[in-house]
Amino acid sequence: NLNLNSRIVNTITSKDKKGNPKRFLIKIIIALKVFENDILKGERKFEEKFEYNNRSNKFDLKQYEKNITNNLISKLSDKINTYLISLKWYLKHLK
Repeated sequence: NLNLNSRIVNTITSKDKKGNPKRFLIKIIIALKVFENDILKGERKFEEKFEYNNRSNKFDLKQYEKNITNNLISKLSDKINTYLISLKWYLKHLK
């Protein structure tokens, strides 16, 4: 069984002289636990982040943020798959 907890953190990293957001940071964090017969076999935290400039057009900004989020999720998926494959190999050869 897999237990996944995820969260997306979007923060302002800098502001202009008027106090308006100038740069943002999107961070996605996933905590993964792997169980076999209710016994914890592996546990790991995965994180990806990306910093970017604000945009004057808010619609464009939201579309850009969606693309960033999708790209970060794709990277995290690859990392999780690699981890699960290596964990499976390790557990198989441990026996």
